[in-house]
Amino acid sequence: MASDSEDLTWLKRFRSSSFSSESGCEEDKAAIRRGSVGSEKQRSDKTRAALANIAATRFKLMPSHEFVISLRSAAEMLLLEPETFPFESLPKDMKLCIYSWLNPAQRGTAARVCHEWSILMKSPQLWDDIDLVAFPPHPNDADIENGTSLVAYEAYRRRTKRFINYLVSIRPMIKRFRFGFDIGDVKDGWMEGLQALLRTAQCQDLEYAELNWNETPAKPFVPENMSATWCTNDYKDLMYRHRHRQRYFVKFFDLFTVVAPSVVKLILPFDWTERSLRSLNRLPNLEVLNLAKYFIFQPLEQQQLDTLFRSAPLLRQLTMEVWTPSGRGLQLFQMRSEALEYLDVSMCRGFYLDRLELPMLQVFKVSNCPMNGPLESGEGIEISCMHDLLCRGAPNLKQLNESRLGDDWKESASEELEVVLRAVCPCARHVSDGSN
Repeated sequence: MASDSEDLTWLKRFRSSSFSSESGCEEDKAAIRRGSVGSEKQRSDKTRAALANIAATRFKLMPSHEFVISLRSAAEMLLLEPETFPFESLPKDMKLCIYSWLNPAQRGTAARVCHEWSILMKSPQLWDDIDLVAFPPHPNDADIENGTSLVAYEAYRRRTKRFINYLVSIRPMIKRFRFGFDIGDVKDGWMEGLQALLRTAQCQDLEYAELNWNETPAKPFVPENMSATWCTNDYKDLMYRHRHRQRYFVKFFDLFTVVAPSVVKLILPFDWTERSLRSLNRLPNLEVLNLAKYFIFQPLEQQQLDTLFRSAPLLRQLTMEVWTPSGRGLQLFQMRSEALEYLDVSMCRGFYLDRLELPMLQVFKVSNCPMNGPLESGEGIEISCMHDLLCRGAPNLKQLNESRLGDDWKESASEELEVVLRAVCPCARHVSDGSN
């Protein structure tokens, strides 16, 4: 009986405390709001004090201490409401980090939200990745399908030049730079915009650059003033455009190497002129270099290769494409580097090696692609065996084309290695084995 009376007494007290807490709810909320005025820390301290006071007065008759704690926590979560959106309270660096995930079009939309966002979008550190290759050719692809590709390209050119002018105005801190424009096209005027961008931008920390100055992929091909059959005038006009574009490149590349001396990876068509090779000497941190072919009729001398390796003493990866005649006047080349680990000359034509001094080389990609004229062949020319060259000049080689080499590849060529050599080695023995 005593226990039953105690349970009834506890129940009456619980109901009485619950009713009193509900009746004073509005007064409690008002007290909490008054206590939450001030700074964030003061508001938090006053709120906790107000809740403690309420818990002490309203729930002092509660028998369970854990229940009081849970009620206090629930009241704090329900009654505290944020006064501002959290994004506005973030520091500038965190906002810029979030904005960095937006593409240029999305940043343009965000800049129209408010004055603060517009100012933040002009922060130089936000534009560290300038990718003009990925810039959309036209927002409406249907124009191209309807046969108005020239109109679409003209709209693309105007939009891209406005974007370049915008970048010039904010002086971006560029770390990665890509473009694909024919700098020799005077009518389009890409050369002037790119030069203005390089002169105003902060490129001291630029490490990756892809400079496709040879063509504008977004521009449709429209033959101009070209006869139905190929003639001498067409050839002269072609040569003039190539020489004109090459002179523009020499000036542009000279400016680029001056303003961006910290480049680590560089991809571009190369003209192999003396001035361009001297410009490479301004890039002492260069580690990865990809030199594409600019023009078929571009001669290459051994002295130019030596200058290239002297200009880039830290070069670890080299991908090179050159087309050089390989007839009776065949010139054999030598390659020397103390740091080179990856060499790819598989896209070359008529490029044959006579000597290698590459002690750190691990991956070598090569092909046997002669470049003979219609009245000349490469028969009867003595060329060193590729296996002998690699044994003497690349002792640490681990991969030839796509074939992994074993530990004893220098002592004896495996069957898999012989298959690769018959495909890539221009020596007489492997050529005859391949023909059989």
